[in-house]
Amino acid sequence: MALNELLQLAIEKKLFSIGLKNLQKDAKNLSQKYKQRSLKLSDEEKLAYIAMRLPATLAVMQEVFFQLNSFYQTTRIKKLLDLGSGPGTSIWAAFSNFLSLEKLTLVEQDPFFLSLSKDLSIEHPDKNKVTWTSKDLRKISDFNEFDLILLSYVMNELSHEEIKHLIEKWVKSTSELLVIIEPGTKFGFENIRAIRSQLIKNNMKIVAPCPHEEKCPMQENDWCHFYKRLERSKIHRYLKEADLGFEDEKFSYLIASKHKEKEYLARILRRPIIHKGHVQLTLCTKDGLKNEIISQKDKTHYKLAKSLGWGDVYV
Repeated sequence: MALNELLQLAIEKKLFSIGLKNLQKDAKNLSQKYKQRSLKLSDEEKLAYIAMRLPATLAVMQEVFFQLNSFYQTTRIKKLLDLGSGPGTSIWAAFSNFLSLEKLTLVEQDPFFLSLSKDLSIEHPDKNKVTWTSKDLRKISDFNEFDLILLSYVMNELSHEEIKHLIEKWVKSTSELLVIIEPGTKFGFENIRAIRSQLIKNNMKIVAPCPHEEKCPMQENDWCHFYKRLERSKIHRYLKEADLGFEDEKFSYLIASKHKEKEYLARILRRPIIHKGHVQLTLCTKDGLKNEIISQKDKTHYKLAKSLGWGDVYV
């Protein structure tokens, strides 16, 4: 059985005793709190989270790890530290992307999420490689043991000074990789941009999505984000009262390293516009944002441009 199917069964098993009407009410409360950036969730809302949000955040994490695999020799990733691990999303993304992974340490101070994480992963084939730690992520002092540090959807729980301190801790450590995932909102991207600036000032390398370490070219009222399309389960559609069988989850992310392994020239920042006879691309390059027109006459690049999408690298 595929891991995603195994997780979906675990989610449905966990929610079996809850009436759908009650779960839908909790899902609506959860959505409202997200809009208000409220961090205080009831246990019922956390259960709604695993039905409504976990599949989307997992799809995003899978995509970000895929990007990392494209630009970095991930066979060196043996130990991963997930700070603020929530319901254990990284269990389902990390082992399927990093085949060399020997140890995954989850740090989560919320006892309900920690318990959910253990319950959902009870049938996961690599669960014996997982260590759960009940602790405030800000109190983890040593990153040196780990090859990769993951911070996924947690920056809104920290102050600007706490974020800076956390990043500084990674910079000074021997840990090679840092992965940060945030919602694809203006607020989420501002966190990403501030962290990016701090990393570059400390001579760290940006693996993705940026093809350079120059000043971020995004204008004040714009933000760099991408999307991942995922299929909605029946319960997901019910909770969201959605007609479509899929949704597009928007996200911003940053992958940083102590050493850059692969260079590329540009990344596509918007959905390509295909016209008759040419393709229009919005690209992030070391020289800033560029609107590139790829003519049908340029057969090689035209064919490539038509095959690419928003978020892909354009060499």
